[in-house]
Amino acid sequence: MNLEKREERQRRSKEKGKLTALLRGGKSPLERNLTATALLTLPFALVAAAYWVIERTYNKWVLLVFLSFLLFVGSFGLRTFLIEKKEEVAQISPEEAKGMGFSLNKAREYEEKRVRVKIFKQWSALVLLTLFFGGVILLWWPV
Repeated sequence: MNLEKREERQRRSKEKGKLTALLRGGKSPLERNLTATALLTLPFALVAAAYWVIERTYNKWVLLVFLSFLLFVGSFGLRTFLIEKKEEVAQISPEEAKGMGFSLNKAREYEEKRVRVKIFKQWSALVLLTLFFGGVILLWWPV
């Protein structure tokens, strides 16, 4: 009886661990930021879409729906891309590292930093462009 209860508690804690790992969003700060952005923009996108469905007004505020979904999909996509690239970096062989002129650890560290910088640039561009286009449309659209 005690053994069954303990196994049940362990199973529940593993399930909670998976959920908290999803909400925490990853090991690196960039992964956590991408996850937080995705999780924060999703409710805004859903609320904006629901409001638009109820009101059916075609004006500049419909842009909020598009921009919220764009930020959600972009952040989640970049997070997925980061995780895939980290797995590829972990599989760098010693021969590839020698070809780069580094030791295996240095080559992996270099590639991981290069991927992080690339993804951070893409994420920054995504955020800045959505803010720019959103601001331009909200300021100059007549309605």
